[in-house]
Amino acid sequence: MSIVTEHIGLFPLGTVLFPGAYLPLHIFEHRYRRLVAECIETDQPFGINLFDEGDLHLIGCTARVRGILRHYDDGRLDIVVVGQRRYLLQAIEDASKPYIVGTIEYYDDRPDSTINPELYRRCAELYNTVVERVFPDHERFQLPLDTIPSIEGSTPSFFMAQKAGLKLIQKQQLLSLQSENERLDYLIGHLAELLPRLNTIGETLRVARLDGYFARLS
Repeated sequence: MSIVTEHIGLFPLGTVLFPGAYLPLHIFEHRYRRLVAECIETDQPFGINLFDEGDLHLIGCTARVRGILRHYDDGRLDIVVVGQRRYLLQAIEDASKPYIVGTIEYYDDRPDSTINPELYRRCAELYNTVVERVFPDHERFQLPLDTIPSIEGSTPSFFMAQKAGLKLIQKQQLLSLQSENERLDYLIGHLAELLPRLNTIGETLRVARLDGYFARLS
């Protein structure tokens, strides 16, 4: 099967965007103002790759602008984007654009990724416990359940990862896994280790500060 590649404007950031996650962004550099303006005009996504300690990580996620929260007099913007589809950055193009343009190949789950209900149940229980302690207003997964919920544009693991207290590199590692069961297992190990530490106020505040996502947009 031939590999299909696309060209997309890139916005390297010190954050990780998950499919289905809503992320607020403050756009102030002129090159990224232009990128966002073009994406709004053409209704096209741009790509977000983690840029951390001088390294640009190759697995990223496309972002589509869902709303402009504030338009400043000097041209800056506050926007909210939603993550859509993961990709692998193949190359940086030598283009005339002021922002980075990359050649990407989409990076989806392996076709045999059927969700293990027991992994899901255990992960959801741990996640709900963390949310009750740190994010009391955030949506929980209802248990017991007959079927695993379908989340538009996302998966249970990516939904739970948004409020799981993951550090930056852990978010990137999770984004790179190509199996829902592998991601659920990863989160189970993390959440089981995290929960005992939430007995301290300092740790609870640390986890809350790691969250940069909007719960939902109406």
